[in-house]
Amino acid sequence: MNNGMQEVSSCGGSQSISFDSHSFYPPTQEFQDVGTGKVLRRKEIFDRVYGQIIFPPVIGLFIDSPQVQRLRDLKQLGNSHYVYPSTTHTRFEHCLGVSHLGMHFLKQIFINQAEKSLPPALLDISDEEDIKDLWCVGIAGLCHDLGHGPLSHMFEKYVNTIRKPKGMREWSHEEASVLMLRTIWRDRQNELEEFDLNDKDLRFVELLIRGLPPKEPWPEFDVGRPAKRRFMADIIANRSSGLDVDKLDYIQRDSLSCFGSCALSSLERMFQGAYVQESEGETHICYLSKLYGTIEEVFINRVRLFELVYQHRVTQVMDQMTLDAFVSADEFFRINHEGKEYRLSEIVDHPEAYLKTGDWILNAIRYSTQPNLKQARDILDRIHCRCIYKSLGYYTASSIAETEAVSASDLISAVRNSDLRGRMQKWEKETGICPIAILKLIIFKASKDLGNADPLSRIHFFNPRNHLEEPFLFTDDHVAPDALGVRGKFRVIAVSRMPLNISDFNTLVFAFKSMMTMKEKACSVSRIETPVRAIKHPREGSYDAPLIADTRMSDMPDVSSTPKRQRICSQTPVIKTYLDE
Repeated sequence: MNNGMQEVSSCGGSQSISFDSHSFYPPTQEFQDVGTGKVLRRKEIFDRVYGQIIFPPVIGLFIDSPQVQRLRDLKQLGNSHYVYPSTTHTRFEHCLGVSHLGMHFLKQIFINQAEKSLPPALLDISDEEDIKDLWCVGIAGLCHDLGHGPLSHMFEKYVNTIRKPKGMREWSHEEASVLMLRTIWRDRQNELEEFDLNDKDLRFVELLIRGLPPKEPWPEFDVGRPAKRRFMADIIANRSSGLDVDKLDYIQRDSLSCFGSCALSSLERMFQGAYVQESEGETHICYLSKLYGTIEEVFINRVRLFELVYQHRVTQVMDQMTLDAFVSADEFFRINHEGKEYRLSEIVDHPEAYLKTGDWILNAIRYSTQPNLKQARDILDRIHCRCIYKSLGYYTASSIAETEAVSASDLISAVRNSDLRGRMQKWEKETGICPIAILKLIIFKASKDLGNADPLSRIHFFNPRNHLEEPFLFTDDHVAPDALGVRGKFRVIAVSRMPLNISDFNTLVFAFKSMMTMKEKACSVSRIETPVRAIKHPREGSYDAPLIADTRMSDMPDVSSTPKRQRICSQTPVIKTYLDE
């Protein structure tokens, strides 16, 4: 090794880094930074999903960075733990899993490709190049979510809620992830040079994080790799079909946390059936044709998680409440960094200061004593007391345009009770918050790169009995598009921020139903649902009065015995609806 770092081993001698199809990380391999004296060893970590996993020393450099360690304080599923109490796992676990899975997948492809019985698509590639690419895939997997803020996707929505009225460009966590990656690379540049990693490798890692859209030219000069390495862009962020290790890990990890077991049982089988072949002038990861059903299972389980977990109604209502609290606190809550104070919505533009953000911010607001933060504190207290916004009803839409069919002002205008309408206007004037919120849930949406195409129709398969045959695509639909999340599906829920008694609640439910009945004739919205089950003793004026309230309408039957109710209850997997509350 060079002057800045030397390689040591337990037997006192130096050993070279060489490709080994059985182990990329020899047990005795260590590196020592002469400047700091710190010994860099491979990291062995026990993961709840994969068991014992091993990371090479170069990945350890990134794991020990402040940017990656910050992920320990970010819940992977945000407010989902209020619905599924065991979903408290963090972004740190997920990123470790994606890094491991990405390297394991690429290593298995190398092993599969080395079998002489298969057509070799990777020719004239040295072992050293293989190891560097393996490291880059591991780094990309580890760093792909660095830019997430408190409560993950909710924070991104909050930042853009503040920025949009000011005419500022939209912010994304992917953008922040790349900025943080560059910061780590700059801070660890001397050590990374000892591993022969340079600026072209950095650009390659950035490409792996962003993914490469289909038919987009391969930036050979920028990333320092030939076009035959294009298939690697589909490992972490697959923009061709959506099948990547990021999805595989969160499907496994989230289903384990929510339901007690991993959803997919055949990851290893899928990896062992993956090869690289050329089709239409580009290299692709191709799978044995018999794995069609195994891969189909991935997309079906992803849709199931979206319906049952990610877009759960209660979680989304709590996200809206947290968003309201953050917006209310934005002007007054500050984070200090090197003598400067930043608002939460502006700190994302300052990577060094952004490092200080985490889920701790919610408790910092909730336990603050500043008078200006009282409104935000009250909203967060309501979450902890389960006094959440009341849901007035929802409808299902198949396009983003249809989600605009109703607005808060429309619903307020539809209220015929002038006394209630006056109290709502007074409450809005006192709090500065609209008493009605319209939540737009993406039950699932098709990838921008896929359009409405079946993702399985974008995955290349091949016949192992005929090596001369080119990889092919399945064109026939074997599963309904909705089951694979091909077509976008949206749910729009109307909720009341303002506390309501049972009479006011019923009035708003009736107003929503009446308004949507008229809207249904003018647009293609479908499945309009409102709370209909009777209750005997609602808590007058409570924030969390049951969703299913007494409507005092004789024409509304007891739905517990209707065929519709029985049909919903018999579905497998059970989809949680208002009727299940």
